[in-house]
Amino acid sequence: DPQLNNNNRIEEDTQSAYFQLDYQGELGGMTTYTRVGLRYEKTDIESTSSIAVPDAIVWQANNDFFIQRSAELQPFSEESSYSYLLPNLDFAIDLRDDLKARASFSKTIARAPYGNLYAGPTPNNPTGSILIDPSTRASGNAQNPALEPLESDNLDLALEWYFAESSFVSVTYWDKRVDNFVGSAVSRESLYGLRDPTAGPDAQEALAFLLSDQCRAQVGAAGNDLEAACSANDTALFTALALLRNGPATGGLGAYDGSSSQILSMENTFDLVGEADDPFYMFDINRPVNQNKAKIRGWEIGGQYFFGDSGFGVFANYTIVDGDISFDNTVLDRDQFALLGL
Repeated sequence: DPQLNNNNRIEEDTQSAYFQLDYQGELGGMTTYTRVGLRYEKTDIESTSSIAVPDAIVWQANNDFFIQRSAELQPFSEESSYSYLLPNLDFAIDLRDDLKARASFSKTIARAPYGNLYAGPTPNNPTGSILIDPSTRASGNAQNPALEPLESDNLDLALEWYFAESSFVSVTYWDKRVDNFVGSAVSRESLYGLRDPTAGPDAQEALAFLLSDQCRAQVGAAGNDLEAACSANDTALFTALALLRNGPATGGLGAYDGSSSQILSMENTFDLVGEADDPFYMFDINRPVNQNKAKIRGWEIGGQYFFGDSGFGVFANYTIVDGDISFDNTVLDRDQFALLGL
């Protein structure tokens, strides 16, 4: 079956406004520099994918299902929006002519990867009737156009020593509190209005018949296997439901005898699809979600030195990173979150 095509389009409309104030002053006889900023940003997203849109779940026989899709690719769109208020405060002070201290606080965002924002979930085929065995519930995969950006509260403290013209040594401590890291989660949801042909009122009526004395009487009179024909299993339910839905042609449940020839006849003659009074099929969909947060901190030592007026010099830095996130390879019974590089 054709599913997702590679034609995915994401349109972003971003509106923003900002305010900024710069101020130079003195503190204890030392020159200070202050910058205050505030930015408001609102983003509207429309994600469109060209897909063969699923329009029905087709039950062909016992545990044989397929999802019927449109013959032509059609655009399928999902929309989302988010807004943020992003403050920023920078402060610097000249402790001496050659020594400067800096402090900065800001709130920043980083958008989710585009590949996680595609529209058009992909449902998988069921493998049985949920009415008979809930573990046969179909799964599916999806991206998530409603993902929000990473949101980080940042603190930076730095001390810079300018020991020669165009040469310096600096030490910086930084701390970031990051929210909205992308993980994955499974949610139970309906897709594309697909209905479950195995769990509606007529399927429940057929199942009740299979578990009744009437079923055993009819099958017993025909000399067929009572345990297979009058029990909760996909083969018996498909046969009984096909008889019930097509009563004028089949004789309905009154004609049920559980014979292999009847089973084969129903499977070869009828396909069962979801009807208006059937419930929506609830898929277990795996999709990316904003679910994790982390604290990341570290030190950076850097320096720059030029060799006189030669135009040559060296620049180097060294960064130490730590955080509150760890990953234990021996833990298998719960989800874990890891950051690359930590």
